[in-house]
Amino acid sequence: MEVILLQDVESLGKAGKTVTVKDGYARNFLIPRGLGVPATAKQQSQLNSLRALQLRQAETLKAKATELQRRLEEILLTVAVSVGDQGKLHGAVTAMDICEGLRGQGVALEKHQVILKEPITQLGVIPVPVKLHPEITATLRVSVVQK
Repeated sequence: MEVILLQDVESLGKAGKTVTVKDGYARNFLIPRGLGVPATAKQQSQLNSLRALQLRQAETLKAKATELQRRLEEILLTVAVSVGDQGKLHGAVTAMDICEGLRGQGVALEKHQVILKEPITQLGVIPVPVKLHPEITATLRVSVVQK
């Protein structure tokens, strides 16, 4: 029996792939669990429409990420922190601080998008990578200054 996979199945393949399996496996396992549907012309047509929609949505997301990348690379984000007697920072600048600073400039990011190996603990201008899309990473310049 031919089945169109709706979800990734480890032993068979990825979602959207048409596979041939034994009738019992399809009727008793794949179809009841929503992992696949019988491969009919109607199902194939719906699958093609769904793929086209997903492709358009992916292109839209990538275009938005590219626009945001351009915008982020133009920004110099200034973060004011308190500094001790020897010029050491009290605390550190974290991904959350960067997100809050960007939110003040009208850019909304999640803290997991800001890629910091460790919090920033020095004054100066530091380039910070920001993951916007699986294929697009922007470099944000963060200026850490004394309060």
